[in-house]
Amino acid sequence: MAVAGMDLLAWSDRQGGRSVRVVQFSGYMDPAGRAPEELLDAWTTLVDVASAAAAWAVDVTVVQAAAHDAEIERSGVRFVFVREVRVPRIAAWLGHGVARYSLRALDVVADLAPELVHVQGLSFPFHVHALARRLRTVPLLAQDHADRVRSGWRRSLQRWGLRPLSGVAFTAAEQARPFLEAGVLRPEVPIFEVIEGSTRFEPLPRSDARRATELSGDPAVLWVGHLTAAKDPITALEAVAKAVPRLPALRFWMIYQRDDLLEEVRAWLGRTPEVASRVVLVGPTEHQRIPQFMSAADILLSASHREGSGYAVIEAQACGTAVVASDVPSHRRMLAGSKRAALAPVGDAGGLATGIVELAGASKDTDQRAAARAHFERHLSLDALGRELTDAYRTLLSSGAGLDRDGR
Repeated sequence: MAVAGMDLLAWSDRQGGRSVRVVQFSGYMDPAGRAPEELLDAWTTLVDVASAAAAWAVDVTVVQAAAHDAEIERSGVRFVFVREVRVPRIAAWLGHGVARYSLRALDVVADLAPELVHVQGLSFPFHVHALARRLRTVPLLAQDHADRVRSGWRRSLQRWGLRPLSGVAFTAAEQARPFLEAGVLRPEVPIFEVIEGSTRFEPLPRSDARRATELSGDPAVLWVGHLTAAKDPITALEAVAKAVPRLPALRFWMIYQRDDLLEEVRAWLGRTPEVASRVVLVGPTEHQRIPQFMSAADILLSASHREGSGYAVIEAQACGTAVVASDVPSHRRMLAGSKRAALAPVGDAGGLATGIVELAGASKDTDQRAAARAHFERHLSLDALGRELTDAYRTLLSSGAGLDRDGR
């Protein structure tokens, strides 16, 4: 499985410095049916991914299926919201918040005459197939967003719909393996490593952040994630329990939105009173406060079984916070080379505990926190995201991808 890439400067020279005309398309329908302005405020990644590419001399237009028609310019990018009808029965069949198949948005994409279309997600086979038929010579790049290989007839549909793709982007190339092994993606399709998104978070003074959040502990370990089986909060708690004998002043702060396993977490704490006294169930908090919590914490702990990228990990490194995380492909790729990170096998509470102990000693060191931020700037920032996106776009255009596609 080869990872594609090329020399951006060489491509730019061949094109005479001309901007690449790209449409980023998403067929995902907001379940709440919010107005476009609200969506841009709520879906910050929608804006950030587009503006990251635009910063690298890419002419980007975003076409988004929505409950309302609108055209908005933000961060130098044009956002075209196209009113569609969400069909609950189709959404249930496909396991996604899809719009109807005969999308008006597809006509808008075609009318924009893009040189390349960037489709958000691998869960829209109808849309990819229809775009391929409308734009027979235009490369189609799809970005994984923690998508899954479907089973049964849905897999056949996925294979049929995604066949015309000219390239696929994953945070880590290894994430493509299940799709290739299942035959959902063609074996020769180029795979690009592109992080799903980034953050504009910046580190805050640790003492100020601690006063604002009232976080305490030496170290203060932070959880930012849902209480779900995929995030595995119980393994995280077990890791904390194993670390406490070596770190008697440790405290564990848990921020979460979904609370599917809250009762299980409480039951575990009830059985482990010596740890329960060190755990604070913060619950939901406004996203704009997360930089304060990240800057106040010494270590972010993530025990996820799978991640498309892992935004909490990105946000932690942006704030200069150390990360102890499960060794899944996205974490492994994003944290490679970071001096403020440790990985452990999925479900390995002992390995996570070792990581906490190893990183706790330098958690307050200003230079160490600066090292985490430096890793973010090089590999996880919006600039890095724009570089990776532009690499993928220009590689596909330079290779003539799409010219021989039959669209079937």
